[in-house]
Amino acid sequence: AWFALEAGPAASAIHPEDATLASPSLLTSPSIHVRSGAIRLTPGGEGSGLPTPIVRFNGAVLVSIDAAAPDVARAIAAATTADVTAEIDTAADADADAASAVDPTLLAMSPEERQLHLAGRIMLEVRSLVGRQVHPAEPLIGAGVDSRAGMELRRGLSEALGVALPVTLLYDHQSVNEIVGYIEGQLDRIAGADHHQEDEDEGIEDLSLHDSDDEEAASTGDGEEEEELGGQHEHSARHFRSRRSRGQRERQQRQRQRQRSHAAAAAGSDAAAPSSLLKVLRPPPTPRPLFLAAPGVANAQSAYFSFSAFLQWADQPIYVLDKDNDLDIQSLARRNALDILAVQPEGPFLIGGHSYGGAVAMAISLLLEEWGHDVGLLVIMDTPRPEQVRPLQPDATECTEEDALELMEMILGALGRDAIGLGSSIAHPRESEEWKSMSLQQKYEFFAPIWRVMRDDAMPVEEVRLQVEYVALAVKRGSQVSDMRRHRFSGRLLGARVLYFRASTPGACDYVNDSRFWMYAHGICWHDLCTDLQVIDVPGDHFSLLRQGVRDMSYIVSALKQYLGPFGWAETLRRDGGGGG
Repeated sequence: AWFALEAGPAASAIHPEDATLASPSLLTSPSIHVRSGAIRLTPGGEGSGLPTPIVRFNGAVLVSIDAAAPDVARAIAAATTADVTAEIDTAADADADAASAVDPTLLAMSPEERQLHLAGRIMLEVRSLVGRQVHPAEPLIGAGVDSRAGMELRRGLSEALGVALPVTLLYDHQSVNEIVGYIEGQLDRIAGADHHQEDEDEGIEDLSLHDSDDEEAASTGDGEEEEELGGQHEHSARHFRSRRSRGQRERQQRQRQRQRSHAAAAAGSDAAAPSSLLKVLRPPPTPRPLFLAAPGVANAQSAYFSFSAFLQWADQPIYVLDKDNDLDIQSLARRNALDILAVQPEGPFLIGGHSYGGAVAMAISLLLEEWGHDVGLLVIMDTPRPEQVRPLQPDATECTEEDALELMEMILGALGRDAIGLGSSIAHPRESEEWKSMSLQQKYEFFAPIWRVMRDDAMPVEEVRLQVEYVALAVKRGSQVSDMRRHRFSGRLLGARVLYFRASTPGACDYVNDSRFWMYAHGICWHDLCTDLQVIDVPGDHFSLLRQGVRDMSYIVSALKQYLGPFGWAETLRRDGGGGG
């Protein structure tokens, strides 16, 4: 049915001050401001007898814009700031609920006592996991706390302290000292929410006391009636006034303490500010981050954590871009591109990705160039083109044992030895007699802790099995919107250099044809999407090429030093031996 829209012309949906750098066409297209919401039926014309519905909406502005224009993305990001602020306000409202779950003993401790208590508790938990004492500044992953143990540590601390801790705790805060600092910050935030609520309560109490004072003053005029009430009423009034004065003195004392704290902080800030005598002779180097898109089966931080150790030869920042299974590659690339622009408004940009992440990195780079930005370097690590992946089977109705095993082995191979578990001999399932000798049920029992970590859910083994079968069937059918096989690239990189690391050992993925001798020759087949492609063969297979020893990783490190050097990634000699070769 056709609906008639009653609306009038209005100004653009995006205010000019929010779109300073946007395309000029953004404000010239006619827009519609819908000012009310209603629906009514009118008699049909031409003797049809059918009523015509007329719909009227309220509270929306409709405007046509060119989403592919170079700087429209930046204007959209500015226009959505209010949504982010609303999310922050919602998070602040949840602080009161969080405070009720925190162990009150922690909030009652002094900062020094609390830090010692937290450090001792965390070190005790870590010792139970790795079997030895660790130094508070020692990186826990290097000490033997793998992904599964890290999840147990996070869950245990959350339950014991009553503080919600992120799934990526061990990657964001890598030592006992850093975890203590993070938890201290969370407790300070919760305590601050408590003080804010306390101040509001005090304000309400002050109003009630003020009302009581007014009533008392009003009743003073009837002095004769007051005397008739007798001494008992006078005693009660004196007791009430005494209690009220004591409460006011306590509130005033707390207020003075807070004012002194604020004054001290302000004085410290003033003392830290340099005078006009300080001049800049050579400014600090411009940060030039490397953005790495997540592969398909692991979160970005765990996937690139070991690899980041081989990039310590430079002090430049590294960001990771996680995968969202509810988005196709193009939509994910658009969101990632906006995130990159929020961190680094101007190019040249340095982008990379392994496996699935390489395809996302290519889509991001194409999008940024389409928006008029400069992509300096794109690093693709053994990523297949969608055409190289096994075709979809949309009519498949069941998950076979082979399908489920293939999914589990792919995940185990991607995570590697460090993420599988303490004391395990498995480096890759295909190379492990331990894995081959297990029954199917034993394999599910071995794999269950890995799946629980990935899902952050302490589910039983049978539930793990059902979820694995469901995901394996979805992969087989290609029913997930994020499936690489649903994407087809268009366009071509005109300015970016593309560096492709190709694993020298093919065949690690049964579902990928990584042969070098067919129409989609592995690595070389990306040439039609760029104008400058360099393919370098490196040791390892698809899953292990970023987790080799120092000698084998030196091929990747040397190439990255050469290609990242012109963008400010200067090599720094370290006394601690960092630098990864």
